[in-house]
Amino acid sequence: EEEGYEDMGLDAFALLPEIMEDNTVQALKKGIDYCDSGLEMIRILVQATPKINSMLKSKSSLEVIEGMKFIARTVNFNIRGSLKSFKCTLPLVFHTEASIRDAAILCFRNVFLVSDCNEESKNSKSSDSILPPSEVAKSLCQLLQTFGSNERTCVEKILKELFSSG
Repeated sequence: EEEGYEDMGLDAFALLPEIMEDNTVQALKKGIDYCDSGLEMIRILVQATPKINSMLKSKSSLEVIEGMKFIARTVNFNIRGSLKSFKCTLPLVFHTEASIRDAAILCFRNVFLVSDCNEESKNSKSSDSILPPSEVAKSLCQLLQTFGSNERTCVEKILKELFSSG
């Protein structure tokens, strides 16, 4: 070991030319930075969940719809507690406002029937990214095992609406 490295702080060490030019070190640093930013995003999402859940009860249909979109994304990314939030969106399929009913159906579709997070396909009725029937069936069976009768009734209504409209 070269003299002086043990007295050097980590930040100063990282700025040494031989460290900055080492591709392995730089690749590891990028990987660590990527993981850190992912963890920060997860922390933010978990902290935002109570506010998002309250948006589902808003008098503003726009807030309700945006809340559902956010919840669908958190479920897609398997964020802790997101399925519990998703369950709160199910009764909105019976909402008096058509835009909220449609958004509840689209939310369910985006979580359980579509394979990617492509915003364009998720906002349309495009069938390009629909999951294979066996995967949908498996997913729905697992989901329904965790639901009570009220939630199952909501899912039945959603599926009826989805498959009757094509």
